[in-house]
Amino acid sequence: MRAKSDENWRVGNQCLAAGDLNAAASRLYYAVFEAVLYYAKVKKGYVRRPGVSVHSLMGQYVRSVGKGRVLYSRVFAMMMGLRETADYEPETPEEVQSLLHHLDEIRQYFLGLAEN
Repeated sequence: MRAKSDENWRVGNQCLAAGDLNAAASRLYYAVFEAVLYYAKVKKGYVRRPGVSVHSLMGQYVRSVGKGRVLYSRVFAMMMGLRETADYEPETPEEVQSLLHHLDEIRQYFLGLAEN
């Protein structure tokens, strides 16, 4: 899971630098999502169950865990929405760049929780 998060973060930042905001939104969201999923698997024994939205469940983990949970929850939800816009809507998620610092903070926080 760590490798997936790292790969998506690297690719997302490359897309952002190239001005490819739709691809950046998707990859950056998944970089954070994979970090939270890594934590859920390692520390909470999460096992995927059919019929349960893993994205919603990871959002619940973000809302309920440790420092910054209010801010992290808001940013994670915003990024999920931007990813959905990027994937399914004609608009381009222009706000991605403004969330980058918080996304990195969330990702590093959950990777740290998973690995310590």
